[in-house]
Amino acid sequence: MPPSASASYPSSGARPPRQSVVARRRAAQDRFGALPFTSDEALAAGLSRSDLDSADVRRLFRGVFVDARVQVGHGLRCVAAVRRCGEGARISRLDAALLWGLPAPWSEGVSVSIPASRDVRGAGLVVHRHLRNSKTSSVWVPSVRLRLPTTAPVDLVRECLPRLSLVDVVVLADAVLRLPGVEPESARASWSSSGAGPGRARDLVRLVDAGAESAMESRLRVLLLLAGLPQPDAQFEVVACGRRRRLDLAFPDLKIAIEYDGDHHYVTEAQKHADIEREMSLRTEGWEVIRVVSHGIYRDPAGTVKAVAAALERRGRSVRLSDGWRPHFRQLA
Repeated sequence: MPPSASASYPSSGARPPRQSVVARRRAAQDRFGALPFTSDEALAAGLSRSDLDSADVRRLFRGVFVDARVQVGHGLRCVAAVRRCGEGARISRLDAALLWGLPAPWSEGVSVSIPASRDVRGAGLVVHRHLRNSKTSSVWVPSVRLRLPTTAPVDLVRECLPRLSLVDVVVLADAVLRLPGVEPESARASWSSSGAGPGRARDLVRLVDAGAESAMESRLRVLLLLAGLPQPDAQFEVVACGRRRRLDLAFPDLKIAIEYDGDHHYVTEAQKHADIEREMSLRTEGWEVIRVVSHGIYRDPAGTVKAVAAALERRGRSVRLSDGWRPHFRQLA
């Protein structure tokens, strides 16, 4: 235990040198390293109330602090939020999704779920009760080198269902289905019984697919389905010119491949060459290849829908397009 402040002061009551005050504070703060601490822990370590109000200490939430030298990121704020909310608290909703590495938008405040028996409030926190029949899991957060309690991934989709757009929640659910240990049928059953409204839950279960390997592939598939096009196969494997290929989306019976090209496809000449070689091999085997970039989802979704519909019709599949995609995708081009 560091000496008390009075023990280092001259008996005359004169203020101690600034250097000694800083040294005492840092000696106490070093006990906590880069992790948050409560006011009670701070006082027990030798910090004073005035120390907690100083520039050497940063307040994260009411009664929870961190050394001002520490860079505060999302993981650290989540640790502090759990410390603030106490026993039974867990990170929830979009913040839990981000901790799990799932595709989710940022939100203001840290969402924390607490037991019904507790009542916690505070600036910077979005506190709510545990969702009925939901479970707690934990995830390793590298930035703080700790496991943090969160709403279980399947249940956090239920938490987010009434708060995200339909497309965003499908993107999230697709990613959850790819997590180790998640049973797709069990997850779908849980989501279909969600209290977020039967229509919304039904749409989610209809649109979700564990096959997509990226958020943009999920968005592309949802666009096509909402436009009334048939369900494509995700990550379909085909042998073309003696090499096994995996297609983002495909209509295998019609030999139509739909490939989403992210920015990395245009970074190096080697990647460009590989994409050209891949497309040529597919065309040699009779496949029609449609390439889509982010522009075709965020700015010209209508163009993407028309391109896929035209390919289906060329291969003998009649389609009846729907405007069901328009409330969910913006046409800017």
